[in-house]
Amino acid sequence: FYSMALARFLIGLGVAGGLMCALQAISQWFPRERLPLINNLMLAVGGLGSMAATWPIQQINLMVEWRLIFWGLVAVALIVPALLLTITPEPDKPKSKANRSLGTMVQIIRHPAFYVLVPAMTFGMASGMSLQSLWVGPWVTDRMGYDDEAKSLVLLAINATFVVTALGLGWMAPRMKAWGWSIPALMLMTLMGGAVAYVLLAILPPFFGVWLFAVAIICQNGTFLI
Repeated sequence: FYSMALARFLIGLGVAGGLMCALQAISQWFPRERLPLINNLMLAVGGLGSMAATWPIQQINLMVEWRLIFWGLVAVALIVPALLLTITPEPDKPKSKANRSLGTMVQIIRHPAFYVLVPAMTFGMASGMSLQSLWVGPWVTDRMGYDDEAKSLVLLAINATFVVTALGLGWMAPRMKAWGWSIPALMLMTLMGGAVAYVLLAILPPFFGVWLFAVAIICQNGTFLI
């Protein structure tokens, strides 16, 4: 248990660091008006990893043991940072000083929008990621009686919805803003859509579960992606 808990902690630490570093790098490399699209492209690529962890890995595990798969992931985790350090050029923008970054952070924390957007994003992304990584698999097995292969295909399809959502919202968000839609209003709509999907999950037969999970993941992750 303790080794598994430590492994989960390290994975979470790596994902959090990788996500924040990627968002910071994107903000330095691309103009502000393109950030929604580029950010969502980055998250869509991450979603491809989630897709690979379902049915494709399940099939590979039929041919090789799981330890070999993990050693392959270790190799990738070492190669990618090495490539970033050696071939990625520096951005044209000057590096911000530490005190300037701290002052910017204080300004953000003091802004009233911070206390509206952060809880919404946290709830949306946390529930959406929990559905993808923790709840859907056991639910499909226990409630619908699917075997491991069918479960992996369901998870593959649901993670594919995340990729499509990321690409779609990355393309739509700046256009909807140009049409006069408010970003907080869009976030509220996605949160409400996820809440409705959760209620329907509790009261409808299991047959509708997979579709409702897909809707919930699209809505809840959409809160963050917008």
